[in-house]
Amino acid sequence: MGPLTIGMQAMGLETRIMHGIAKIKKGDPDRTIRIIHRERDHLIDMLNRRELDLIFIDSFQMDRQSHVSFHPMLHAGCVAVSPHGVRTMREVVEGWAGYCDDIWILPQKGIAIRDRFDAVLYARDLEPPARLIEYNASIGLSALFLQCEGWGIIPTYALSAATAYIEVAPSYETMDEMQLESGLAWLGAFPQKKYVEDAIEVFKTAT
Repeated sequence: MGPLTIGMQAMGLETRIMHGIAKIKKGDPDRTIRIIHRERDHLIDMLNRRELDLIFIDSFQMDRQSHVSFHPMLHAGCVAVSPHGVRTMREVVEGWAGYCDDIWILPQKGIAIRDRFDAVLYARDLEPPARLIEYNASIGLSALFLQCEGWGIIPTYALSAATAYIEVAPSYETMDEMQLESGLAWLGAFPQKKYVEDAIEVFKTAT
């Protein structure tokens, strides 16, 4: 009876993942389920070493992992936010000279939003922000943004949490390069244990 080991770094999928885990546990109550939170690069490495059975990550550059199967579960665009308001990512990138010297509060490298943003700047020969605060957990972020008057990047579905501090429009244009695509990944090129195959099917249908 080996454990089912699951890696997670997928903002917005937490509820669906936990519903799936609960369903798996009810159907197989004696099996231990382990949940590991790490940066996406670490999770991919652990999956390739077979230290994890499944991982939930963003699809950024996953096409380089041809032996890994990916099932998308969530699509979302991103916007930049601060106490000054909301800006589309296109506004920020095209007007980067007016934003690059501001304080930026961003996830550490290895988190999908940060990796995608770094790639957008690099592709346009733009320097990354020099005044930077990095985080790997969301605890206290709202207070930090308000006190520093810094800029951050969030998925559009998280904008509802910002309505107490800033005015939010009904919708925003989203930039193709900053589209998050989160989902389930596993070593599809290799045979899987039966309980892993069963878990994959549960998560594919999780709502």
